[in-house]
Amino acid sequence: MAHDTLSIIIPVLNEADGLDDLVARLIPVLEGLPLQGWEVLFVDDGSTDATLARLKALNARDLRFKAISLSRNFGKERAIAAGLQHARCDAVVLIDADLQHPPELLADFIRLWRDGYEIVYGQRLDRKTDGVARRWFAKGFYALFHSLSRTNLPDGAGDFRLLDRKAIDAMNQLGER
Repeated sequence: MAHDTLSIIIPVLNEADGLDDLVARLIPVLEGLPLQGWEVLFVDDGSTDATLARLKALNARDLRFKAISLSRNFGKERAIAAGLQHARCDAVVLIDADLQHPPELLADFIRLWRDGYEIVYGQRLDRKTDGVARRWFAKGFYALFHSLSRTNLPDGAGDFRLLDRKAIDAMNQLGER
């Protein structure tokens, strides 16, 4: 399977004020990757601010930036699913718009993907910058997830991940979300 093109999926909800910072960090990273092509798919999950207008303006400047506009807020998981349905590249990286997921790590994801990994997770190693309540909730989430599921999800692994086309196609065949 080819390892030449990359789609970035970014679910957004009322992110108009942060888009410029995100794009400013994302473009140099993407242009520095050894890829034949890339696209960024923003999935607007029912924003009520100027997010969609800013995405349209971004697309007018650079056609590699695209937007999917959902009719209302369906939630992050549905926004990601919509992005996966529209991604056309050899792999996808899911990334948050608020820059909690550093775009600079994409080169590591690509390297691991080209080494044969079909799914690459970004994993938070510490939560020192989070408040006490958020750390407590995260610890509880992973404990509950491990007790209820047979899926091995490393602590600190979230949505920041790369999915190979094989994994994308498998996920797109699932009916549940």
